[in-house]
Amino acid sequence: MTDADQPALSGAAATIHEISVEYFEKALMQAAVAAEQAGHPTDTILSAMANAYVRALAAVLGDQSAVRFMEAHLAHVRAVSDSQAGTA
Repeated sequence: MTDADQPALSGAAATIHEISVEYFEKALMQAAVAAEQAGHPTDTILSAMANAYVRALAAVLGDQSAVRFMEAHLAHVRAVSDSQAGTA
């Protein structure tokens, strides 16, 4: 699904999407490309990205709060995936 396929966002959802796309996704893609150019395999790059994300969450939220955040985010991703599967 591309950005053009997604429904219009408003309020906090629009702000979150903008920050995600304009800052984090660009930085992550640049880092992934650099790691790939350095010869690292895709699975290693993805593991490193996930580790960096979890460490950043833990640094900001603390370990237990980061775990709860990730669990809530997983539930959100599943719900979005399930709703998209029902409309496909």
